[in-house]
Amino acid sequence: MKRGILSLYAVVMILSFSLIPAVPAGAASKPLPTTIYADVTFVGGGQDGSLTKPFDTIQAAVDHAIDGNIIRVAAGTYNEAVRITTNDLTLKGEAGAIVDGTGVAVGTSIGGFGVLGASGVTIEGFDIRNHSGGHTGGGAGILLHFASNNHVKWNTISNSSVGGIILWFASDNIVADNEISQPAGGAGIILIHQSHKNEIKRNEMSGSRGAGISLVGQRKSNGFPSDNLVAENTISVDGGHGISLNAIFAARTAGNVLRRNNISGVFTDGIALFSSNNIAERNVISGGAKGIHISGSDNVVKWNEIDGGGGEGIRVAGNNHLVKYNEITDRGRGIFAFQARSNEIIWNDVSDSSGDGISVRSSGAISANDNLVKWNTVSGSGGNGIAVLSGASRNLIKENTVSGSGTVDLFHDGASTPNTWTSNSCGTKSGAEIPGC
Repeated sequence: MKRGILSLYAVVMILSFSLIPAVPAGAASKPLPTTIYADVTFVGGGQDGSLTKPFDTIQAAVDHAIDGNIIRVAAGTYNEAVRITTNDLTLKGEAGAIVDGTGVAVGTSIGGFGVLGASGVTIEGFDIRNHSGGHTGGGAGILLHFASNNHVKWNTISNSSVGGIILWFASDNIVADNEISQPAGGAGIILIHQSHKNEIKRNEMSGSRGAGISLVGQRKSNGFPSDNLVAENTISVDGGHGISLNAIFAARTAGNVLRRNNISGVFTDGIALFSSNNIAERNVISGGAKGIHISGSDNVVKWNEIDGGGGEGIRVAGNNHLVKYNEITDRGRGIFAFQARSNEIIWNDVSDSSGDGISVRSSGAISANDNLVKWNTVSGSGGNGIAVLSGASRNLIKENTVSGSGTVDLFHDGASTPNTWTSNSCGTKSGAEIPGC
């Protein structure tokens, strides 16, 4: 009996050991995360990055680090531009850790922090200010250059000459919860060329005379930022655009999503969609010459709230856009389809425009044709409720509810034919082409 019990015990032990996963080769030699310290106020020799003998520059700490290290930076002002090429570093600024570009040579600077070809880097908790130069020559508070899977969070950035944070050929990064002020004219955050699948979230931008957030492709061969999420940012700008997608000489295909951003101030466009296949949804925009300005093709603009006494609520140019479920109040024009073709403008609520609520207009050789204007509610317009102007033709204006317009509820100028007007609810109209209300 004992022999049987021992045999069973041996079998159980063998099976148990066989279920223990093998240790990967080299795993035992990989060091645990090590903390390196930097303190600009430290005076003394023998600096080794320890708590008692910290490096007196951030760059010395970075140069000493290996993959997986944590660098803790004490309070103080560090006049330097930090280059990071090591993967998986975490840089944490204690309260009062300032990285100041004053006195840093512009020709050799990459801004406050430059993550150059590295991945897995976290930069958090720093006050970064006064960096100047070009896009990759010192003009950024933080630059991610050919860098992926990095995390930039909880930093305060001000007075960068080009951009507070610049992503240049940088993908799969998270830029979140930063505060950026750019009174000198630079943009808040810039994504350039093939910068894909980044998350730009919950950042606060104020005082910028450039764009709050800009996605731009400057050369066709370099491509355009695509598949980025820009969400829940608070943007107050004194010029330029709140959020701009601008494909200069680029293939105009983007796939970016702009969601739940809050944009205010004195700007050209709250959101400028000058590319294609993007979505702007549930943003809140007040002020500005235009709330949302669309060109290119195949963009979706939905569920946005636009108010605040500015110019046009939404300007639609280009073709095949879907504009629906937007609420537009107290603008110069509510929705202006200008030189726009084959767009759907449906289920929008437009009220208290000082001019026309919705207008479709051609200009010169560029016609506004084949648009669908349907199921919109337009009230209290100072001009016309819905107007078709300047030779726009083949548009379908159907099943809209229009009331209280200062001129007439439904209007065409006689030169804009043929269009189809059907089943609209209105009080007044102009032109024999429009059936009775």
